[in-house]
Amino acid sequence: MTLFNIKSFKTIAALGTMVFFVSCSNDIATSADGLINNSSFVRDTINIHPVIETEVIDSVPSNLLSTYLVGDYTSSDFGTLNAGFVGQVVADTYPVERTDNDTPADVTTINVNAYLEIPIAVSLVADETDVYELANALGDISTVFDFEVSTFETYLERFNANGDTRVYYSNGKNDAGTKEKLVDPTELGVLSGYSFNATYEEADTLRIPLDSYDFKTNFLDALDSNTITNDDEMRKFFKGVKFEATKVSGDGLVVPFDLGAARLKIEYTNQEVGKEDVDEVLSFSLNGALHNLYSHDHANANQPNEVYVQGASGYHAKVDISEIVADYSVDSKNEEWLINQAMLKVYIKEAVDGDYSDLLSTLHIYAVNDEGEAVPIKDYSYLGASSFVDGIVRFNDTENRTDPYVRFLITKFIKDALADGEISELRIKESRSETTFVDLRSTTAKGLVLLNDVSSETKAPILELIYSKINE
Repeated sequence: MTLFNIKSFKTIAALGTMVFFVSCSNDIATSADGLINNSSFVRDTINIHPVIETEVIDSVPSNLLSTYLVGDYTSSDFGTLNAGFVGQVVADTYPVERTDNDTPADVTTINVNAYLEIPIAVSLVADETDVYELANALGDISTVFDFEVSTFETYLERFNANGDTRVYYSNGKNDAGTKEKLVDPTELGVLSGYSFNATYEEADTLRIPLDSYDFKTNFLDALDSNTITNDDEMRKFFKGVKFEATKVSGDGLVVPFDLGAARLKIEYTNQEVGKEDVDEVLSFSLNGALHNLYSHDHANANQPNEVYVQGASGYHAKVDISEIVADYSVDSKNEEWLINQAMLKVYIKEAVDGDYSDLLSTLHIYAVNDEGEAVPIKDYSYLGASSFVDGIVRFNDTENRTDPYVRFLITKFIKDALADGEISELRIKESRSETTFVDLRSTTAKGLVLLNDVSSETKAPILELIYSKINE
């Protein structure tokens, strides 16, 4: 229960200090039952239809992620998204040497084989104990890809001049104000005509042969004249890898990968006169600077009365609440309104064939301050209740899963906006389960289409404000 301590009102001093209890359970009240309702107060409701528009987000922070997207996917609602990544390589062990012989010239290296290996994220198939399928993939499993891995001459910085970890964005820029142009890319290897399987074993991997590059001459032999004893020396010696996916056929597919477990490996055999051949392997992770690269065409997000919300730096929705602030800020202060509840309800375009598995299941609402920065609304942390705001996809008809909508309880936010008389911009994005901060990163291409027909009698977006004031 939430205790609201009502300030004493001069005009009703005889009433003294009054305490009211308002329900704050996860289920938002569909009526005004339980709100302030007695003979000393009058309760009223205001409904407006806020204008909601699509805000195109061309880039988002795309490093320090738990998973990274790879692939090329086309949505009938959002257009095409292409996803790859750029990452530095660091050695699993140091020093990095072709041979530990004090005289490297006495050792000959043969049978060099290099490859990039990425574990495939899988989950158990329903009712199976040892059969797996792609986890959280989106699109057509039969899509055929060409994957290309290249290296470059750009040194990616892990830290900014002030010591903070550098933030990289999905368009290649960073928070130091530069763009990492991957100078002079050199192809390392290509995997052509690849398609993912319908089922997997738990430890299966995606392996791209790096046979377009002379690792013996350019890497192994070069180690003889370079001292590689730490990450910084490694990054300067070999700058990193870029992974690109090109769709060859099919409707498209994007797959999340845990790149923390990926490895670039160089296997080879050392020969030395009078000794047995020795098989060697050098192993490198992508745990240096690492970030996703996204590109879009935004081709299909142009239908009237539709607003688009998509992850992977696609779209956010912008909500205009200026009408309620302009019309009621003065009255709310002069009449000393008690804001009981403010709720935004927005309907969603129904999924084809009622299948919502490829759509976002939860949305997040946040504010944008005068500096253009994303800031959390206080309702998320108010009373410490993480589910206080909601944002979950629901249905008017739960049995048939029709008339889907999302709702946001933004009482504290609207109360402050009316009190200050200032119009703050609200935006809606995919939820990453954040509460006290706004996480603008994204590792999903899923989205939702919000309906914005303010003339609709049944599905227009509604901002409902319930308040109480002194009954004069």
